[in-house]
Amino acid sequence: MTRTGDGRIERFRRRVRHSATALRRVLFGDGLGVLVFAVTVLFVASFWRMDLAINDNQTLANGVRALTNGHLRILDPHFGGNNGIAPGTKYHDGARYAREYGLVVPAAIISVLLHSLAHVLSLSVLLVGAWCLLGVVAIDELTDGRRYEDELRLGARLGMGVLFVGNVLLAAPIDPVTIPVVSLQLWTLLCTGFVATLAYRLFELELPRRVAAAVGVGVVVATPVGFWATVPKRHVVVALAVLVAAYAFARQPSVRGARGRLLRTVPYATAGLLAWVHPGDGAIFFVAVCVVDVVFGTAYDRAQVTLASGVFVLSLLPFFVTNLLVSGNPVRPPQFLPQYDGQPLGRAVPDETTGETGGGGSGTGTPSETFVPGVLARIVVEAAVAALTTAGGFLRRAVRYAEGTFYVFVDSPQRVFQTFVRSGYVERAAVRGASFSYNLAYLESMPLLGPAVLGTIHAVRHAEPLRRVANGGSLVFRDADASTRVLALAGVYFSLMVLFYQERLPLHSTLTVRFLVPTMPLAVYAALRLPALRNVLLERFRTVGMAYAVTVLVGGELFAGVLVLLSPTVGEAVQLHALVALAMAGTLSAWCIVVSLDGRWLSTRNAGRVGAVLLGTTAGTTTVFLLLAGWMHFPYGEYAIPIFDALSELLRS
Repeated sequence: MTRTGDGRIERFRRRVRHSATALRRVLFGDGLGVLVFAVTVLFVASFWRMDLAINDNQTLANGVRALTNGHLRILDPHFGGNNGIAPGTKYHDGARYAREYGLVVPAAIISVLLHSLAHVLSLSVLLVGAWCLLGVVAIDELTDGRRYEDELRLGARLGMGVLFVGNVLLAAPIDPVTIPVVSLQLWTLLCTGFVATLAYRLFELELPRRVAAAVGVGVVVATPVGFWATVPKRHVVVALAVLVAAYAFARQPSVRGARGRLLRTVPYATAGLLAWVHPGDGAIFFVAVCVVDVVFGTAYDRAQVTLASGVFVLSLLPFFVTNLLVSGNPVRPPQFLPQYDGQPLGRAVPDETTGETGGGGSGTGTPSETFVPGVLARIVVEAAVAALTTAGGFLRRAVRYAEGTFYVFVDSPQRVFQTFVRSGYVERAAVRGASFSYNLAYLESMPLLGPAVLGTIHAVRHAEPLRRVANGGSLVFRDADASTRVLALAGVYFSLMVLFYQERLPLHSTLTVRFLVPTMPLAVYAALRLPALRNVLLERFRTVGMAYAVTVLVGGELFAGVLVLLSPTVGEAVQLHALVALAMAGTLSAWCIVVSLDGRWLSTRNAGRVGAVLLGTTAGTTTVFLLLAGWMHFPYGEYAIPIFDALSELLRS
């Protein structure tokens, strides 16, 4: 080979390495970001079952199946009841459609890839191999720069190789029919990994990198975010969008120039893409972003307004195009279409004699129409009227939900208590949940809510705008610091979510108040605004980690043993978790209050140690619930990693 050829190859290799490094920096930040992603995915994949946990997922799986076959209409539904009747399936112009295409489209891309790989590889072996390879990546990052690095990596590779062989021996073939389900789960699984990574990058702006990495993983494993990682609902994706906006707001004060202008458009682009996933959640998120950006950000100029508006409109293109193809109206999402309950379907398969396709289309007009200015004007007017009608319908729905929430707070405060503090047995929810209640309140599913409330109160009292007023200045929110912007986003977004969803809560099959799960990562951020908790985490990080490990490894085993001996129902087991979580939440919150009132006590050795143990144990309590819920309480489907299938059978025997 000539020197010229060698030089071209070398330049190509350098470009590939440079591109890979840049992509890694964008996605993960640094090596610790890779480690956080790998550890998080390894954890949630340990209770990944390749089946549908909630009936709502049937529509999404049918949508992925249809899109993989090249069409939006659900022609041959495999999941759901007779004739493809399933919760969330929509009907328009003689055809069935899915919803939440922001989830369906990425999953369909993964589905196409899996179908292609299935021709040359066993999918079960592929999933096991990917899991083990991720374990190798995690160990490589963990041992990087350590003593005996090469020996540790060699031992880890041998161990993962043995684990791979053992799983392969236990693996059963994956039915190709389930590939749409696996694709949806893979997408939400990856999003969960990036939830942890973005949380790490957010906390890394304020905390030491090692502590930030632990907190990033904790955002998933110590909150219900991990519970929904492999249940393909929108909640994890919405949580990821919230963290993207929070990270962008946190970075804005330190980034100037053209990069700063582009960074300021990121929350708006995220809002547009989130509308493609779920219009309601996208609208709530958009309002929260606008409030925080306009009130707490720097002053807008004409160029920034134009740039932000243009990026937002571009991010809405997938939403508009999907709506146009499904409903014939670019601003009418599938969620606003009638529910499919067995209505007559148009002929949606090619006619064998003519080769033409029958009814079921959603277009308007006929090919014979002449495209003249009058026709164009009519189309524009019809689109404008349709847009105004749809927007009006959405606003009416939002006002109705807000009014309902107001009346719940005034007339039924017990429902608010059941949503946020203690669920127990809720008749209106349990009747639709197999006559027992397996739902948890916000505090029961995330015991760190107590410190989050205390941290928010402390942050508001010491916020920079209020400090200016206390010093005789004027109340100015502009140009707020990074933490103030993130906390403002957390507060505004949480308030809007409660305003929109409390009217429907408590509801059956919310399990961990799933509608409010996207607010939980920023609740962790709020909890660490409390100086007492923050100082304990920083100064006694090892004690916190040891308490967490003992809680999960020893406490989890003891808890599982108690459940085996008592043989409770699912509802009873979940409520036992709830009582333990409430006890830990109350104890940790009490410690935080006492220390906050008397800061000198924190300086004593025992106070700090007690706080560290309480923090680690409280976080570990949620992790135990996630593991036992995945291995014991909700048995359904085959596990993607077969060794955990064997573990689940052992625990339930």
